[in-house]
Amino acid sequence: MLAGRCTLDALILTGPDNVQVLPIGGGFSRLGRLSERDQEWLAQSFNQLQCGVDVVLVDMEEATDPDGLPLGLAASEILVVLPPGSTAITQAYTLVKRLSQNFGKRQFRLLLNRIESPEQAQAVAHNFAQTAERYLGVSVDYLGYVPLDERLDRANRLRTSVVDAFPVAKSTSQFRKLADGLLRWPQPVSLGNVGGFMQRVIEGGRLMESCRRG
Repeated sequence: MLAGRCTLDALILTGPDNVQVLPIGGGFSRLGRLSERDQEWLAQSFNQLQCGVDVVLVDMEEATDPDGLPLGLAASEILVVLPPGSTAITQAYTLVKRLSQNFGKRQFRLLLNRIESPEQAQAVAHNFAQTAERYLGVSVDYLGYVPLDERLDRANRLRTSVVDAFPVAKSTSQFRKLADGLLRWPQPVSLGNVGGFMQRVIEGGRLMESCRRG
């Protein structure tokens, strides 16, 4: 698309329940080097999407990938998903540290994944938040946890959501609670449309480019 060989509509994949997916790969690494004319064209392309977009959810699975950071910087909320293990905690803390010290992010939300009990989740979340506040001066709000659930693994193997496959599973109940909490988050009045989000992504790309040069 950036090279002009296809349109944005051609890249979008349609999923269930009006979910649309845009696989971005490493293409966003070029954003910080686009001309002002190309940046404006890209933002307008996203602004002209035919579908109505209520929520833009960015999956930064490879959180250490610098090419993904402009997307995270553009988001109004940053949710850190933390699986079990000391290595995962160290990686998550490093990401929070990088976003706070290099890009001024002060507010984060935390979701614990594949946790055996709510007590364990509360303990891990408390320690993480206390450490981040003490040494980084940032706020980490605990959103909740996804339990260790064999039915969640089965749903993955079936390539469907656990909510559809197993409506009474433990993880299904937690996902419903998490979704309800997420929908209650306050929406910034300046959030704007998809084109506005894309403009913030481009600005994040510029920041990343400046950091590389610096």
